[in-house]
Amino acid sequence: MESKNDKKKKIRQLESDIKEMQRDHAETFGYEVKQKKDTSFRDMLLIVAGIICLSIGLIWISSHFQIAVGFAVLRLGSLKFRPSVYSLPLMIGILMLILCKNKRTPMFIIAAGTAAAMLGELICSDVSDPLPLCMAMFALTFAGIVLLMFSAARMFLKKS
Repeated sequence: MESKNDKKKKIRQLESDIKEMQRDHAETFGYEVKQKKDTSFRDMLLIVAGIICLSIGLIWISSHFQIAVGFAVLRLGSLKFRPSVYSLPLMIGILMLILCKNKRTPMFIIAAGTAAAMLGELICSDVSDPLPLCMAMFALTFAGIVLLMFSAARMFLKKS
């Protein structure tokens, strides 16, 4: 005599077998086949939008800022920082990305290093443009970076 658990297991097994048959032979049985949406166009649109935003932002920044590394110094009390110091977190993040198995921490350090390098350059340079214009330049650049990273993550997760 079979117990209730054995009967329930057999019923679940039969139900899963029926679902597999429906999925595998949907056209034969006349069931609707659920098709996944093709997101390749959306991914390509994100990549193109990211490249456009990044390009416009970088061109805009490079046309408005003049980089003079020789005399630019940021002073915090008695500490003096040269602009080359701001690129150190970026270099450390890239090195960690190559050496570490965990990719989240290096990506965070790279993002923080990029922001620090751009902010350091902004602080150490002579800015004659109004603040909203400077914010728009950097916002457009960061929007391009975010779009490219988002589309790359989507494509990477889709392959996995």
